[in-house]
Amino acid sequence: MEMPQSLEALHHHLRALEGVLQEEQDLLLHPRPDADLADRLRLEQEKQVQFQAIESLQGSDGVSVSEQADRPPLWQEVRDLTDQVARLYQLNSTLIRQGLVHNQVVLQNLRQWGTQTVATAGAGMAVSQPEPVAETKTSTRKPRTRRKAAEEPSRVH
Repeated sequence: MEMPQSLEALHHHLRALEGVLQEEQDLLLHPRPDADLADRLRLEQEKQVQFQAIESLQGSDGVSVSEQADRPPLWQEVRDLTDQVARLYQLNSTLIRQGLVHNQVVLQNLRQWGTQTVATAGAGMAVSQPEPVAETKTSTRKPRTRRKAAEEPSRVH
C-alpha cells in the first residue's frame, strides 16, 4: 500500500526537521564559540532539504496525505509533529529577528561612538582616559613656577 508509506515518509521528514530546528534553537539560545558559519549553513541546508522533501510528498501520488488517515495513531503523531515543527520554526524565527535587532542596535551605537570620537579628536580634544598619577615624595617647599621666576629680580650680581 503506497499511501501509508507516504504518511510514514512524512512522519520521518517531520521528525528530522524537528531535530534540525531544535539544534538550531539550541545554537540560537546558547551560542558556542566553536560554532562557526559552516555549522549554521549546514543547519540551514538540512532545513531546506527537509522542507523540500515534505513539500514533494504533498500530492506526489495524486492523493493528499490527509486522505491517508486510515492509520489514526500515526496520523495523530504526524499532526502533533507538524504543530511542534511550526512552533519551533516560529520561535527560531523570533530568536533570529531579536538577534538581528540587537546586532543592529550595537552597530548603530558603535557608529555613533565612532563619529563622536572622530569629531572630538578632530576638534583637538582626543578622548582618552587619564593616566594614573605616580606617587612621589612631596617636598614641604613650594616649587617655583616659571612665571614667578621671571617676575623676581635676578639675583646675579
